[in-house]
Amino acid sequence: MGRTCVAGVMLLAAILAPGCGGGGGGSGGGGGTPVAAVLQSIVVSPGTVTLDTHGKAALTCLGQYSNGSQQALSATWSISDPAVASLDGAAGTTAMLTGVDEGDAVVTAQAAGMTAQADVSVVDMLPADPGPVYGGSETDIVQYPASGGGPPTVIYTPPSYVGMGFTPNRAATVLYTMGWNDTGDAENIYSYDTRTGASALVVSIPTSPYDRPFGLDYDAQGRLYTTCYGTGALLRITPATGAIEALGTAPAYSNFDLAVGRDDMPYYAPMGGPTWITRHDYAAGPPTAWAEYPPSFVTDYPDFVIPCGLAINRRGEAFTTDVNSSVLYVNRDLNGDGDALDAGEATAFADMGGAYGDYFIYGVSAAKGNSVLLNVTPWGSATSALGVHWLRDLNGDGDALDPGESTLYNATYTPANIDGSCVGARR
Repeated sequence: MGRTCVAGVMLLAAILAPGCGGGGGGSGGGGGTPVAAVLQSIVVSPGTVTLDTHGKAALTCLGQYSNGSQQALSATWSISDPAVASLDGAAGTTAMLTGVDEGDAVVTAQAAGMTAQADVSVVDMLPADPGPVYGGSETDIVQYPASGGGPPTVIYTPPSYVGMGFTPNRAATVLYTMGWNDTGDAENIYSYDTRTGASALVVSIPTSPYDRPFGLDYDAQGRLYTTCYGTGALLRITPATGAIEALGTAPAYSNFDLAVGRDDMPYYAPMGGPTWITRHDYAAGPPTAWAEYPPSFVTDYPDFVIPCGLAINRRGEAFTTDVNSSVLYVNRDLNGDGDALDAGEATAFADMGGAYGDYFIYGVSAAKGNSVLLNVTPWGSATSALGVHWLRDLNGDGDALDPGESTLYNATYTPANIDGSCVGARR
């Protein structure tokens, strides 16, 4: 049962205790008046809930009466932190709870002048399968069958080229893709609803004054972000209205991909090193360094450092790699100082093997739990690594380098002609 608070005033319930005696006037009668059971307290059942992100649970408000009975009561419901879990309905005997993001919250029910609470914990659990998994190329959006079951299926072909950005929303119910229109004077963002098959033009971003938006991601409110390669402009788009907001400016001709962090701030993957990831608090000024390349990258390829994909999971861990490497790195702010620049905060998460020039790791997408999707595409010679990989930290040691932690989810890769993550799933 949940935590209970009893009001100072007891209310009479409509539930009556059994009466005594027979009918009136008889020698065995007493003609007593039935005694009404009194509402003594309310509870929320269950009183403790642990949910997966996207998981659901039903909570019920129960009245406890003086005769030992219980009855569902209509209550007014609220939650202490809607960013952790959401409530479907503010009134009624039952409230449906949906996990949103990792954390703890308290659900409160109020009925008959009394209050009761339930404790809620949301944990981003590692699923048995990351699906459904989607991909974007310069012409199509595709869906990959579960765990290697054949080639992907084209589910949507936008009206124009869309090779500059791709992202699903958090529940992978809506997919967004971005690229040039047919005349080259704007970039279009299209949406596709995986539940209904409906598609729409979200917005057309003019080339002047913005110039080549690269990368696409969304924040907790469902707003889209992109950064412009030619001008450095950071844009935020509201899908429902198509409104474009210019929020700030990053260095032009540098940012190759964009991801929105747990703090709802945009992070970039700039070209050229030694900075690997920058964080853009646009209200405070230009981007600042958040993580740096491991020294071996800069030593071996001082003039050719190009990140290919950037993804940030619910825990604030940032995953990225480079065209020069088979290694996927994870960057973590372990000491809570606001960056991952300190020793030991950039470590290898997975190694796809192979030699330089064999392939691109072109597309990195955070998935549920401590898992990542990679799109490995050919560059020079084909290798067995080609395809979409699912990387999982199964033993909790902070990487997916151990046997069984890297799975070839589908042997068909998405073509390496999209800037940004070209695979994605729920997260």
